[in-house]
Amino acid sequence: PSFPDSEWANVLQGKYVEFDRLFKNVDIVTKGGRTTTTRTVNDSADWHAAWEMYFAAVQFVFRHRTSELQAYGRYINALFVARAKTVEAQRGVIDFDRAIRMLVANRDDLLLTDFN
Repeated sequence: PSFPDSEWANVLQGKYVEFDRLFKNVDIVTKGGRTTTTRTVNDSADWHAAWEMYFAAVQFVFRHRTSELQAYGRYINALFVARAKTVEAQRGVIDFDRAIRMLVANRDDLLLTDFN
């Protein structure tokens, strides 16, 4: 899958992957047709773009984690739908996701789905 070379080591070692580092390479076409590069994950659309990259890379290496990743992605998506009507609320969900992924990356006894 398409994934920054700099982040493959983190995936292979089960370490935390910062979505901002993934997302800084994603181009967005604006209404005027211009392309801009966003440097950080700021809302649910940004998070989903980064999640898809992360999901593909982790699933490629660790096929046994597919159901965990799918369930966690649905969980975070449900949080966006239910609670994140404003950009500030969306950032709260993004911060929550970041905290969970950091914790899971630092503990061998936890899965992403332990927080659903």
